[in-house]
Amino acid sequence: MTTHFEHLRGVVHALREELRGDRIVITVINPGNVGTPEVLSDLQQAGEPETNAIPLTDLLKVLDCVLSLSRSTCIKEIQLSAM
Repeated sequence: MTTHFEHLRGVVHALREELRGDRIVITVINPGNVGTPEVLSDLQQAGEPETNAIPLTDLLKVLDCVLSLSRSTCIKEIQLSAM
C-alpha cells in the first residue's frame, strides 16, 4: 500500500530531475522526533528519556551543511533518527 508520504516523495524526486538542468537541487530530509519543547514534553510524560529525540541543533547543522554545498553536489535524501 502506498502512502501519501511516498507519493509526495515521488513528486519531489521527479521535480528534482526536472530542475537538474537549471542546477536547482532539492533534498528531502526525513527527521524523526526533533527535540522541540513539545516533543520533549511528550517524551517526559511518557517516561521516555530526552535522548529519544534528535537535538534541534543537530537538525540545524544538517540543514546548514546541505545549504552550504556547491551546486555540483546533490544530496537526494537524508534520514535522521535519534539513537
